Amino acid sequence: MKQSKLYIPTLKEVPSNAEIQSHKLLLKAGYIHQNAAGIYTYLPMATKVLNKIETIIREELDCIGANEIKMPFLQPSDLWEASGRWDNYGAELFRVEDRHDRSFALAPTHEEVATDVVKNYLNSYKKFPMNIYQIQTKMRDEKRPRFGLLRGREFIMMDGYTFDRNDEELKESYYAYYEAYKRIFSRLGLDYKIVGADNGSMGGMYSHEFMAISEIGEDFIAYEEGTDIAYNVEAAPIYNVYEMDKEEALSSELIHTPNLKTINDLKEHELIDEDKLLKAVCYNVDSKLVIAFVMGNQEVEETKVAKFFNAQSEIEIADEKLLKSFDLTPGFIGPLDLPNDVEVIFDKEIKFKKNLISGANKKDYHIKNVNLEDVEFFDIKKAQKGDLIREGGNPIDIKKGIEIGHIFALGKKYTKGLGVNFLNEEQKIEIPTMGSYGIGVSRLLSTIVEQNNDDDGIILPDIISPYKVHLIALDYEKQKDEIKKLTKDLENKGISYLLDDRKQRPGIKFKDADLIGIPKQVVIGKKFVEGIVEVKNRKEEGKKEIKVENIISFVIGE
Repeated sequence: MKQSKLYIPTLKEVPSNAEIQSHKLLLKAGYIHQNAAGIYTYLPMATKVLNKIETIIREELDCIGANEIKMPFLQPSDLWEASGRWDNYGAELFRVEDRHDRSFALAPTHEEVATDVVKNYLNSYKKFPMNIYQIQTKMRDEKRPRFGLLRGREFIMMDGYTFDRNDEELKESYYAYYEAYKRIFSRLGLDYKIVGADNGSMGGMYSHEFMAISEIGEDFIAYEEGTDIAYNVEAAPIYNVYEMDKEEALSSELIHTPNLKTINDLKEHELIDEDKLLKAVCYNVDSKLVIAFVMGNQEVEETKVAKFFNAQSEIEIADEKLLKSFDLTPGFIGPLDLPNDVEVIFDKEIKFKKNLISGANKKDYHIKNVNLEDVEFFDIKKAQKGDLIREGGNPIDIKKGIEIGHIFALGKKYTKGLGVNFLNEEQKIEIPTMGSYGIGVSRLLSTIVEQNNDDDGIILPDIISPYKVHLIALDYEKQKDEIKKLTKDLENKGISYLLDDRKQRPGIKFKDADLIGIPKQVVIGKKFVEGIVEVKNRKEEGKKEIKVENIISFVIGE
């Protein structure tokens, strides 16, 4: 392919709205064009890379017997109402109406549609297991699209769905995808971890996320060094061993604390021991007030609270209006003498503490020597560096990660909701169980660039490079006859190439070549007439001269 014919609109300056390296480079290297916030056009180079990523995904899913299909992007609302997600999915769901006032969703995912597709077919135990998938554009109305392709409103996704007779057989399907994902991400050369995760609004029994390690990741990974044990922080269980305070429990005492609303304010109070502070975090959970208590030096993990109360919609920090309806003042809320309609949950560390300090549920007052009795304690704190995430384990570390894949054992939530059933061997009616599997395909492009770049530009892994080699002709018009022989040899060997035949200065050609990221470069310069070219591997430093007859060996890595 001649570069003069290929649309690669490289930029000299990085757009001001690009925050992270992959976003900057994909725009600057002419891979993508931004049409609106969170909405992009994939230009030729990006399209070629995405096609290669999709090919790898298809190859690995073929190995586990998955059937590729194409499902509709426009989904009728009655399917979502049957699953219970039409009202509970949240504001990210694009809802539209047709000219007949019928409601539809622009697909953010396809659990409902996939279930409807197989509903009538899966009527007998003989037809299981069923494994289907697609690679398709999805839409989510992100409140704040950012980081380029990592958090957009329109994106490309592989979503797969399995249907099995029972949970034991679901486990086989689930771990077939688990292993396929490992092969996919390893082939792409990604540095990633597999973490236990929360199922969230998807529902179900268990799930795993595949997280690419990156400092710009929006998720945090709690992992035990030297093991495969890791969790998304929001799902990380805490197995810390606490010792019971040995001091005697004292009588409670009301203390005047005017304007001391926050934990930091209280720490500065000379009469208060900061190790005794109890923190109250108030949430609106399905229009109910929930107050979660943790020690003052800890944070509440909202996902754990939502799961405990079986939240049907996204939980939010309670506003002052909700608190005032219970005659509660922010900054002075504590566990004693709360209104009956308030739901309360305590972190298990509190069980081992005596003589705590909390809000008095009275403005400008706290209570000293709070000792909780006859209450239950639960794991609701956010994992921090040094915590234990398994019994007898080692202290954890925390890293940032980008979610690139997620697999869910959904169970019967969707099959039951949409009325799927089959006759078993004994001709009795049963409801099948389901798994759901996603890979962010367009997100993978950004993640790969995030992990593979330098100061000069992108460095693509060979396996997804749009072309095997970048031929940089410094004087194409004078060299084109000899170059034609070289390109013919490459074509005969099945080696794709991008030939820079543009009428540009050598410096511009070198700069663009480094920017767009084809890993193997061959510079066709003055010594070409002598049978010598200069070669460069973007993954290595420096250049070297080789004979023309050795170009193919250089390109294929022999």
